[in-house]
Parts: sequence; structure tokens; C-alpha cells
Amino acid sequence: MERNTYRTSQLFEILGVSRDALRYYEKQGIVKPNHDESNNYRQYNDYDIYTLLVADFYIKRNFSMKEVRKLQEGRAIEELETLLEIKAEQLEETIRNNKFMLQKIKETKVFCEGLKEHLNVSVKYSPPSNPFRVM
Repeated sequence: MERNTYRTSQLFEILGVSRDALRYYEKQGIVKPNHDESNNYRQYNDYDIYTLLVADFYIKRNFSMKEVRKLQEGRAIEELETLLEIKAEQLEETIRNNKFMLQKIKETKVFCEGLKEHLNVSVKYSPPSNPFRVM
């Protein structure tokens, strides 16, 4: 059975993956293209395209390159489940922190509005030499 091969420029057309990104994936051990000895061009096959798509899937879900490599090594499904649980917990923590910060920003806004109303002054940000000045 004949296998399709693709050059770097063709992968950019197919997947939108830049030459630099392909080199990075190659350095990270995610993809291992063959080299055409006559011109030293990299040759990617259908499996390489599949591998890049799978890697992109996990990277977009905040997996590190190290974690993607481990998944490529065929770790057990239990390991994947554990890794997904960890990612979910990390995301939930980020959401909690962002909600907390949003609440603090809202409280600060209300506080500043109260200052302006009760003191008849406004607080403006200025350069670091004198970060806040009362007008």
C-alpha cells in the first residue's frame, strides 16, 4: 500500500501549522518526519498528520508538551483519566481565583464611587512616581 507523503509547505496548507511550529514539535519529540536524502526535505505521512492533530487537541486543553508525549507513548486510559481530573481541578481553581478577583474589582469600583460621592473628589491613576493623586 502506497503512503502519502507531504512536505512542510503542504502541511501548512493542510493544517495551518507553520514551519517553526513543526520544528518545535519535532524538537519536542511529538512528530518524527522522514528525510528525503536527495534534497534533505522533511517528509510527513498521514500518521504524522494524525499525530499533530491529536497533539493540538491536547495542547488546546492546556496539556504540556511533556504530558502530550506521555499520552503518545500509549499510557493507560486510567492515566489519561487521572490527568484529565487534574486539569479539571486546575481549571476550577483558576475560575475560583478569577471570580474572587472580579469581586474585588467590583468592590473597589463601588468604593471609588463612594469616595467621589462623599468627598467630592476623584481618584485618578498617574505614572509610578505618584501612582494615585486626589483631584
